[in-house]
Amino acid sequence: MPLNVLLVNLSGSKIPASEYLLEKNLQVDMSNVTKLFYCPQCETLVESKTEVCVNCETTLDESALLKEGKYFLMLDVRRSLESLLSNQEVATNLVNCLVKRSSRRRSVHYANQPKHYSDIMDGDCYRSLELKDNDFTCSVNTDGVNVFKSSSFSIWPIFISINELPYKLRRKHTRLVGLWFGQKKPCFETFLPPFVDQCNSLSDEGLSWTCNELKLTSYVFFTIIAADSVARAPLQGLKQYNGSYSCPFCFNPGQSHQLSKGGKKWIFRHGVHKLRTVPLFHKHLEELAEQLENGGNKSRYGVKSSTPFIHLRQFNLVHGFVFDYMHTALLGVLKRYTLNLIDSSNSSQPFYLGPTAQSKINSRIVQIKTPAEVNRTMRDLKDVAKWKANEWKSWLLVCVPILNGILQEHYLQHLSKLVSGLLLLLSDDVKPSDIDLSEKLLKQFNKETEVYYSRDEMTFNNHLLTHAPACVRMWGPLWAYSLFQFEHANGVLGGLFRGTRMVGMQIVKKVLIIQEVLASGANLMKSNAKSLIDSLMENKKLYAKAFDCGDGVTFVGSRKQFTMNVSERKLLEKEGLLVSEIENIWSYKNVITQGKRFSSGETTKMNNCIVTFCDKIFVIRELLLIIFKDQTNSAIAFANQLTTSSVMKDNDGILKIVRVGTTLQVLKCKQFHSDKYVVVYDTSVMTHLGRLPNTLEAE
Repeated sequence: MPLNVLLVNLSGSKIPASEYLLEKNLQVDMSNVTKLFYCPQCETLVESKTEVCVNCETTLDESALLKEGKYFLMLDVRRSLESLLSNQEVATNLVNCLVKRSSRRRSVHYANQPKHYSDIMDGDCYRSLELKDNDFTCSVNTDGVNVFKSSSFSIWPIFISINELPYKLRRKHTRLVGLWFGQKKPCFETFLPPFVDQCNSLSDEGLSWTCNELKLTSYVFFTIIAADSVARAPLQGLKQYNGSYSCPFCFNPGQSHQLSKGGKKWIFRHGVHKLRTVPLFHKHLEELAEQLENGGNKSRYGVKSSTPFIHLRQFNLVHGFVFDYMHTALLGVLKRYTLNLIDSSNSSQPFYLGPTAQSKINSRIVQIKTPAEVNRTMRDLKDVAKWKANEWKSWLLVCVPILNGILQEHYLQHLSKLVSGLLLLLSDDVKPSDIDLSEKLLKQFNKETEVYYSRDEMTFNNHLLTHAPACVRMWGPLWAYSLFQFEHANGVLGGLFRGTRMVGMQIVKKVLIIQEVLASGANLMKSNAKSLIDSLMENKKLYAKAFDCGDGVTFVGSRKQFTMNVSERKLLEKEGLLVSEIENIWSYKNVITQGKRFSSGETTKMNNCIVTFCDKIFVIRELLLIIFKDQTNSAIAFANQLTTSSVMKDNDGILKIVRVGTTLQVLKCKQFHSDKYVVVYDTSVMTHLGRLPNTLEAE
């Protein structure tokens, strides 16, 4: 984080002007952090000042353990949440959400299926929790991050976020509460219990906090664990994905399969299988204990061990581990599917796309223009194996129109089922009928994969896809608990240390500094500094010039005077805007409304000029601020309407542009919808639109 830039905007001559002086001035309280040592031989947790390991009797020396890095760091979860709730924005938003929840719970219809799922609190699992009015819940994440290219050294942070906060706020205030580091993966039986104990203390004893002088006590429950398949298996106590009964949601045993290109793998064919339940999970744990005692099999229906998370209050051992669409659907199924199409070893297959087809695909990819909400530009196919998750998210929106006319029709329709099924589950508001349709489409995709390709493609990820709709019923839309939030936090940690010594302590100290600045910064900042800090923390553009029109509309950037022609004058008169009362008209390139930026022109890689207005789609030509003689104002756009048709019969998220209207129309900026679009071109002509599936999930 560029703290030196941030500090220039802090008020008062005594404010430190360097990172070192800031750290010294803030006097970061490291008593919030505990070093927990473990035995170098068996990795059992070592009590303070213990000289011999109670498990393997290895002689212990605390100074040697410190030097060898045989410890991990645990932050005080209670104090971390107290610090977070001292932030007035966070506290106010949390109270507002809790009040809304209480009101909904008193409704006679609350027990019924919701009309739509718009966040975690709408999910069936969430609504079944036993929560008092002030209680709230958290999500938990842990995963490994390699921090050195030339070493196997990695960090495993534990993050938490408050589920009841609006998505953008809980993403912004994701909290680090634990950190394992070293050459090996953590021993979860050692790493997790101290964290679980803290969680249960908050669930049993509650947390006191204040909002606008209102004193509150909340009992906190940790109900969601978001992790990729590799991390989830040991966290849940199950077999890895390459073993029998390794599905975390059902009892599909899978089978060993001889690959057509040599070698073997574990595959999961389509079929109906019994679902896992918490009582069955406990039953299989008991049966496993008997097996191990008698020297029998080391797993029971995929269950290998008892996870420390089994002790969490109100935690569902099955549904608490949520579907991860980032790794499973984007970096898993969609990536494998795409790579298969262009893999030269498949040149004899009817789905193969050779050099000529790939060249045509590339010519379309390089013309794609994305809105401001998409931070990463898609690269062409020569780098496809290195595409990041955000690039695969963009590819999800454009792959069907780009492959149209290139990939054979039945293969394209097969791909469309995957795309439609996922987009339905990623909407701002997912209706129960959307979930039912998605379930049908994803099961068809899974079943047809073996028909159109081969059993080689019946992968673990392909099978997991069929469980995504059920997860939305349990916890709301897939974006609400996606790993994009936590991967972003991992990326921040990767830049918070220098050199190779005491990496863990460096990271934790910098995290505490940032949290202190965010928590107390409002008392230190100049009036414009908060906007700067937010832009730095959230990677947003900060504009030096802005005009607030009211009604949530703000023009930003430079401006120039606009002179209307006769037809434009008539347009305004038709809308009831009296030209004779106008004092001045300013033309802007950018306007922010509905929390989104819209523009009147394109750049080489970006297009923010597509807007939804009154259920119709337009391309913006001019953005105008009209100042009247009485100093009132009006924010409007001149735009042309687009005539579109849906590309896929089951979803209207991908549209073909049939016609661009030639008649200008007047749109009121305050009535813009928040929809944003990825735009596909062919020889510089707009041909298709891919609507971002939701307006909340950020990169």
